[in-house]
Amino acid sequence: MFYLRSFGLIILFLCSSAQIIFAQYSLSGIIGGDSKETQLLEGVQIYIPEINRVDFSKEGGTYIFRDIGAGVIHVQFSKIGFKTVLKTILIKDSATVVHVNLESSGSSDKEVLSLSGYSDMSPSVPNAIETLSRNEFVESGAMNPALALSYKPGLDYISEGNGFAKPVIRAFSNNKIQLRQFGSRIENQTWYDRSSPGFNTNGADGFEIIKGPSSLLYGADALGGVIILNEEKPSPAGTISGEFNGEFHSSSLGYNVEAGLKGQTRSGVFYGLRLGNLSHTSYVQGDGSDVRKNSEDLDFAINSKFNNQNLKFYTGLTKAWGMSRLTFSYMQQEAGIIGFEDSVYNDPFRYNEIQRERSFSLPYIGTESMILSSQNTILAGHSKLELNLSYQQNNNREFQSSGQENPSTFALDLSTITYDLKYSSDPLKKVGYTIGSQGYFQSNDNIQTEGLIPDSKISNLGAFVMMRYDLKRWNFLAGARIDTRRLELKSNIVPVDEFDARKNSVTNDYLPLSGSAGFVYHASDKVYFKLNGATAYAAPDYLQLYSYGMSSDTARFIYGSDSLNLETNAGLDLSFHIDQKSFSLGATFFYNALQNFTHLVNTGGLRAVTLSANDTLLPVYYFTQSDANLSGAEISVAIHPIAAQWFRLNLAYSTQTGKFKDAGDLTGLSGDKAIVALQFQSEKMNYLYGPYIRIILRNYSAQSLTNELQTAAPGYSLVDFQLGGRIKIARQFLHVSVAVNNLMNESYSNQLSRLPSGIHEMGRNVCIRLSMPFAIMKMK
Repeated sequence: MFYLRSFGLIILFLCSSAQIIFAQYSLSGIIGGDSKETQLLEGVQIYIPEINRVDFSKEGGTYIFRDIGAGVIHVQFSKIGFKTVLKTILIKDSATVVHVNLESSGSSDKEVLSLSGYSDMSPSVPNAIETLSRNEFVESGAMNPALALSYKPGLDYISEGNGFAKPVIRAFSNNKIQLRQFGSRIENQTWYDRSSPGFNTNGADGFEIIKGPSSLLYGADALGGVIILNEEKPSPAGTISGEFNGEFHSSSLGYNVEAGLKGQTRSGVFYGLRLGNLSHTSYVQGDGSDVRKNSEDLDFAINSKFNNQNLKFYTGLTKAWGMSRLTFSYMQQEAGIIGFEDSVYNDPFRYNEIQRERSFSLPYIGTESMILSSQNTILAGHSKLELNLSYQQNNNREFQSSGQENPSTFALDLSTITYDLKYSSDPLKKVGYTIGSQGYFQSNDNIQTEGLIPDSKISNLGAFVMMRYDLKRWNFLAGARIDTRRLELKSNIVPVDEFDARKNSVTNDYLPLSGSAGFVYHASDKVYFKLNGATAYAAPDYLQLYSYGMSSDTARFIYGSDSLNLETNAGLDLSFHIDQKSFSLGATFFYNALQNFTHLVNTGGLRAVTLSANDTLLPVYYFTQSDANLSGAEISVAIHPIAAQWFRLNLAYSTQTGKFKDAGDLTGLSGDKAIVALQFQSEKMNYLYGPYIRIILRNYSAQSLTNELQTAAPGYSLVDFQLGGRIKIARQFLHVSVAVNNLMNESYSNQLSRLPSGIHEMGRNVCIRLSMPFAIMKMK
């Protein structure tokens, strides 16, 4: 009955808005700069997120959007060298005219945030937010998103090879942070150390990272924060364009080839297709690594190769009534388990050859993921309704022993259906609200006769309301949420021994409450303060509830408990920001009170297991829960003088400390991180447009904190060198970039490394990237 009533209200809402929906209006204007009165800006990108429309200002700074509907929209104006402007515009006349002046800035300003449909710039939102643009990602030379994100304060990664690197937000990872793409949460085997995050980055526009508890808008598993991957913007109406990207990595002899095509008709039909193929052989470690050497005197990280093939297709319609987009994403990845190889590959005369082969040595992981998503926005007067749906399939296989076609450790098939429905009121009014409901239904099938986790089903439904109140100098944001969650576990596993107390069937029900309240105070146009308090929750995962056996890294014997409770986090963020033309400063301080934090504890006992045909004694660990606290600070400074726009200096520092209330240090903590980035740039140098040279120093202090799973880790420093620019070929620009990571070829271990003893991180790697965008045609 509840669903029928909800459906009826939606139909009534749409019908009552029909007169507005089918009316046709236009938006136009002139875009100027601030250096002189006659400066008119060409090439400014104008983007309307509600209807997914893009255009660029023409000669004379003019722009125009036709066939848009009446109502309230957000319009973003952005251009390199100028501060991004976001306008909230009421379209009520048949021809609305809005002129905009952009302010010169040496900084690269942030994009419109997609905070669950709450479109705004970071200075108006109380949450602690970080962004990583597409250019920052590709110019870093990183082989995966987690590595690129680690250049930001408060962000790190868990290292188990380039194919399995997992992002960390303020010591939270795996099922304690939520990943999102295509308007939905991304589901994979987050409990498993050797599962990839699942992002399809081919053609993506950049990342948004929300730090701190975020369950109000995103629900389960946003205990430590959320990482959102935004999709590329469409082509302007009446155009077809594309691009070809190629990368080469010296350490792994790796390549990454991507090609994309996108277009939009003048009638509002848009589409895009992207294909990608990535392949890396085993990487070479830094100097001084104490591992076996081959005849070329190279220290390989044994079996660290990985590959990825991906496809992304989308199509949709943008009209006066709003936007609808359908996306299909497919990825297939294989990645070796580092440090382990089947004996058949242990031929010393072929060692070098095998590490450079593209085919895989056992053991390795095979992952296949598919996402079909539908994103819809309906504009009606001054409000909007959004509905996002997705179906996801994630198949994970681990291949261990030679001569076996079937995986010997586990084979899991994960199916998920998600929905996200919300209604937002008039953003022009001082008081506004968003109400919504989110949920997902999940089935995880273990198709092996033996396994570490059982078959499972999850149903999670939530409803929330968020209120805002805007004054001249104040922005207030608050809300509350309730969820209902059911987890069912079923298994026919025969007990391993007399201590194996796992049940054949377990059903756990949870009813978590969460909320958030915060404000932004603008002391002036250039100075503002943020304060935000929020709560969030994460449910125990399959491994924590049901495991009984050897861990994935074969270092310990672990067992779980089906009586574990929800983990909760009550967090407080306080920040101060100065944003001048030539200088920017941001300082954030945070405190998190954690209840029922799930972690492993050593029982002090030993357990005999058979490993590689040998009996081995492993220490026994079990999952338990404790209260803890986590606090820290993140400081960033940017110096970008207007009088010397060829120069830019970025400084960042982050520190964090965590303690269990009983005793001991929190797991997942890395040492203090300091980052210095020096950049020299120019508008043009001979035949090179937009050339830049960047030197980055990253220093990690020694980590003296110890606990059951972490030991004291030495500090280390890394130097990166980046350069690039654009070369004009006919009417197109060839983008060229070179990134040298670990320039000094240091031998080091990431402080959150889960690599086997004696295996270190990648040494010097030179990444050369070529990107050629092209315009195919303009339609009449």
